[in-house]
Amino acid sequence: MKIPEENYSEPPLKTPEQSVRLRAKAYGLKMEDLKVPKYVVLSLTVVATGLLVERFDAKSVPWIYRARPLYIGEVEDIPVGVIWAAPGAPLATLAMEDLVACGARVFIGVGLLGAIQPNIQIGDFIIPVEAVRDEGTSLHYLPKDVKAVPSENVASALKDACKKFGAKCRIGPVWTTDAPYRETESKMKRFKTQGVLGVDMETSAIFSLAIYRNVKAGCVLVTSDNLTTLTSVRGLENRDLKQAMEKAVKIIMESVKMLAWKEKSLL
Repeated sequence: MKIPEENYSEPPLKTPEQSVRLRAKAYGLKMEDLKVPKYVVLSLTVVATGLLVERFDAKSVPWIYRARPLYIGEVEDIPVGVIWAAPGAPLATLAMEDLVACGARVFIGVGLLGAIQPNIQIGDFIIPVEAVRDEGTSLHYLPKDVKAVPSENVASALKDACKKFGAKCRIGPVWTTDAPYRETESKMKRFKTQGVLGVDMETSAIFSLAIYRNVKAGCVLVTSDNLTTLTSVRGLENRDLKQAMEKAVKIIMESVKMLAWKEKSLL
């Protein structure tokens, strides 16, 4: 049976706003109880969530997911939301849709990346400027020929924050897939020759949804393994990876301050 062509202007059977309202009602909440800040950090790996909550001094607030709480903290009086929105593109975009429906407008994703360039080491930072759309979720938001790219000002803030903290940062394209166990040697070699830095499971969908919903998004990814040298670490047991993830949180905090200051200066 052939799948119909996507009509990107056709409204869904149920909007995010309708869905949020129904789930809120089931928990005895109203839409006005769901106070989501403009800036939200998407934790794309469970090992980052605790660090983000701690550094932002964030507290759990009323939300529509029981297993994945929404936390709200701040940096220099700027409210910031934190939520675990992974693994995978469908989960990341579902969280984003619901958060956008409640007022979120700027998203920064932080996760792990498997490098496919041999000179990228564990703990190196990657700022994606494009994401290869080798996952299915983004196809429901943008036509195949549209590139998944971050918001320029968010990516710029992340780059500037990396420089400020002296972080070893690589800037370039990444490859996003739904199927980590189908990362084949032939695909890796092809993307490697095209200059793709590494692979993850969410970035292209995050960028695509942000474009579709006219909100802003960027990501900072920490290298946790290298598929060409077959080196890897697990969790935050590796000292270099732990230090890099802690620095990534500082980079995000600084980026939020930069974005808020720039917005304020334009008023």
